[in-house]
Amino acid sequence: MSDFWERLKRGEVAGLGVATALLAGVFGGLAPTLIKSAMPSSFNPLMGADWAIFFNPVFLTGAVLGVLSVIVSIVAFSYGKVSVLFPLSGGTGYTTTLISAYLMLGESFTVLKVVAVLIIFVGIVLLGRG
Repeated sequence: MSDFWERLKRGEVAGLGVATALLAGVFGGLAPTLIKSAMPSSFNPLMGADWAIFFNPVFLTGAVLGVLSVIVSIVAFSYGKVSVLFPLSGGTGYTTTLISAYLMLGESFTVLKVVAVLIIFVGIVLLGRG
């Protein structure tokens, strides 16, 4: 096990940047869906804040995941190329948001949205090869 940590310090652990970027994308993709699902349909920030939303456990979970997404992204960037890992994280976030919004909020899952996500991932693959 100590060999793993030594290899990690030297930056020799393959895939750690990719794995953490994917995790950051999942966290970042779930955050807005959870925050939206916690909001009452009558929520209007221009009409004065309803402070109760800030104590809703679902809202708080979404907020925490959003912050964790940034922290995990910073960790990912220390183990790979930002020009590849940031789009990977973002693409994963879009995909996670698309799926979670469909499952949790009943939003539409259209062919156009799927094609858009596929285009993002083709771009990520091309960046990774460059």
